[in-house]
This record gives sequence, C-alpha cells and structure tokens, in this order.
Amino acid sequence: MNQKDFANIISVIIIVVLAILVAGGGTYFWQKSSLSKEMLKQSQRAQAGSTEKISNTPAETEKAMGYIKTVYDKNGKKYLDIDYVQWLSHSDNTCWIGSELSGVPQCTPNGYLIVNQNPKIKTFEISKNAEITMQTYASEQCHVEFNEKISYEIFKSFWGNNPSCTHLKSMPYNIEAQNGIITKIIEQYIP
Repeated sequence: MNQKDFANIISVIIIVVLAILVAGGGTYFWQKSSLSKEMLKQSQRAQAGSTEKISNTPAETEKAMGYIKTVYDKNGKKYLDIDYVQWLSHSDNTCWIGSELSGVPQCTPNGYLIVNQNPKIKTFEISKNAEITMQTYASEQCHVEFNEKISYEIFKSFWGNNPSCTHLKSMPYNIEAQNGIITKIIEQYIP
C-alpha cells in the first residue's frame, strides 16, 4: 500500500467518523428540542387547570387540589370553600429545576411548584361519610398522626380558634367530589 492509498483510507475514515458525530449530535439536539417542546406543552396543560373530571363512571367525579379557605356547617350540612391550585412537579416534567428550559416554570429545590392561576373560590358540600386523611407529621396539639384518617370535627377545628394548628390552614389539600359532593379530602404532603 502506498502513501496516497493510506491517506485516502484515513480521509474516508475521518469523513465517516465526522458524519456519525454530526448525525448523532443532530439526533441529540433534535431529541432535546423535542423534550423541551413536550415539557412546555405539559407545563401549559398543567397551568391551564388542575381539575380532572372523570366521566366514564355513572357518577361524575372531580379531583382537584387547592387551599381550603374555611370549613363550616350550614343548615345541617357540612361545607368547605376552596381555591384551586396547580401542583407542578419536576418528576412529571411540568416544572424544571434550574433554568435550562425557557418557557418551563422553575421548581423549588424540592422539585415542585404550586401555581394559583385563578383566585376564584369554589364551595362544596362535604359528604357525611367523607374520608379525611392528613399527611402532616404527628402533632399532639392538633390530634393528628402522619397519614391518619381523622373526623370531620377535628378537621373543622383547624379552621377554628386553635392557634397551635394554624399551619394546617395553609397546606394544600386534594379533594375528590362525586356529583358535586366531596367524598375525600387528603392533605398534600410537601417535601
């Protein structure tokens, strides 16, 4: 093999390697761009509203998260007023830790972001059999254990005059309502 043939073989190898690198890099940037677009779409969907209606069951079920403003009794029924919020999360790509992706909201260092796009308050009746579950760590003053189901009376007391339980008023809660009546209330655990 002469020197010219060797140079041609090396040139071909270099061109092939460069082509592979360019194609691979293009694929990387295309995938990153696609990921950025998908994350932005998910973020926009999450910001548009976090309520989820499930209509394939006989009873219409609504699931949402929000800040409960008050819990009260009226005309022999139980009620709560709630301000819906959206829970964005790094794990579901609706917010981003750091500032790598433009147009996607930045999470807290713990990987979540709570967004309140609409301050409208919604009133719900609470079922007499509603299941209420707390996610707060044990609190003797509030009579709450971690992941404990509690009574409506204890839950309602958080919005009363118990100063040792005021932190529970500022926690977000997940609700589930069937045909407009709440059947489940679950405190949202915040890392």
